[in-house]
Amino acid sequence: MKNLLKVVAFLAALGLMGWVGMYLHWHFRIGGAVRTLANQPPLVGGDAGFSTSGEANEILMSGGCRSLSYLIGALDKANNSQLVCDMYLRILISSLPADLKGQVPTLEENRITLGDNGEIRRRKTEALQTWWQANESRVHQSWNVWSSKCAE
Repeated sequence: MKNLLKVVAFLAALGLMGWVGMYLHWHFRIGGAVRTLANQPPLVGGDAGFSTSGEANEILMSGGCRSLSYLIGALDKANNSQLVCDMYLRILISSLPADLKGQVPTLEENRITLGDNGEIRRRKTEALQTWWQANESRVHQSWNVWSSKCAE
């Protein structure tokens, strides 16, 4: 009986270490990618609206719903809030469960654009953050570190 308890405890500890390792892996990868995106200089009129850092985009897209909390948190502090907002909405819309797909037009209305002044950006940022606070648990479960699509 003692040996069985030791094996069970070992397997539980191994599982916990695996979960913590996966969480930290994504935490540092996504955090670095968001900082890269957020620290880019603001877009100018001729920019296409995408990051010049393809690697940051790839990391955030592969992170899927895991990236959303980091992006929404960086939205109001970013040098380039338009770029962060575009990435947030791109990942969010692809991660939405079916019952929230009807809210896409409302989310799109709050997309930050190049022509938005400071007050409009602040209002749109607050609207997106409020929506995320109300719906985060339906889009992403933070304990679910092994999946980039929690809603499926």
